[in-house]
Amino acid sequence: MGRSHGVPSIHGALDDFVTKLKRRQLGDNSLGLARTTMEVLIHAVAAQQAPTVEGIIEGVRAIGKKLVDARPLELVVGNMVRRVLYIIREEAEAMRDRPAAGG
Repeated sequence: MGRSHGVPSIHGALDDFVTKLKRRQLGDNSLGLARTTMEVLIHAVAAQQAPTVEGIIEGVRAIGKKLVDARPLELVVGNMVRRVLYIIREEAEAMRDRPAAGG
């Protein structure tokens, strides 16, 4: 069926986080919510199999939309998604500008 090596899938973690956001079970602590959002996004990026930067950005955007739709008035969630997208773009640009390593 699916892969279950004792590690919850990113989809399960994402669904759990969205459910907790909708039910306001994560409290009103913006710092804690920002950290949890970043953890989910980090795992989502690591789990993506997109071969291009554009694919990774699309995946993060889709996840971000799902998170923001779960609790639209919680600005910290959208802010964290935008920060991650900025960092991805910045790193992609830096990699393009870097000279090729070699002899």
